Amino acid sequence: MPQDVKDEYEVVWIEPDSTITQPANYKIKIKGTKRFQIDDVFTIYRSEALNFYAKVIDDNHAATGIYWCQIDQPVVNYLNSVRANWNTMTGYKMKLKYPITLLDGRNETNTGFTVSIGANQFVKIKYASQEYIAVMPEKLNDNQWYGVVVNIGNTWNQYNVYVWEQNPNTGGEKIRIKFYETVK
Repeated sequence: MPQDVKDEYEVVWIEPDSTITQPANYKIKIKGTKRFQIDDVFTIYRSEALNFYAKVIDDNHAATGIYWCQIDQPVVNYLNSVRANWNTMTGYKMKLKYPITLLDGRNETNTGFTVSIGANQFVKIKYASQEYIAVMPEKLNDNQWYGVVVNIGNTWNQYNVYVWEQNPNTGGEKIRIKFYETVK
């Protein structure tokens, strides 16, 4: 996998578009001359208040700074719940930042079980053709310790996501739950 790029770029606009190459669902215009390619993943943020990721699906218009990207629907739903006009707001920045893969168990048919964290806030679980995303209300900080547990409950057909962090208090428990969600 390519390395993340530390450089930050200005996002000119983000437009939903249901007519572009699927599974792309948004066109994103980036200011500058840097060119990105298919399967690159952007972390897009606005004053650290809104934070999400988008994967490049089509780069045929890269010469103009426009990329056809996929923003997963649970991420779009979360952004809409926080701010209905999130995609028309200005002041977004982006940088190339690939999801952190915690577990990748694939078989010879390229299916299996993967767990990754996108934009330090979205825990994506892929099990064969099924995909679930747990949205944490706050993003995780870089260079800080976290423990992540994903529990698969076949009996009830559900997944539990736990994120633990170090407890800053010196007395008592050394770790505490930062996030928990059952996704189905």
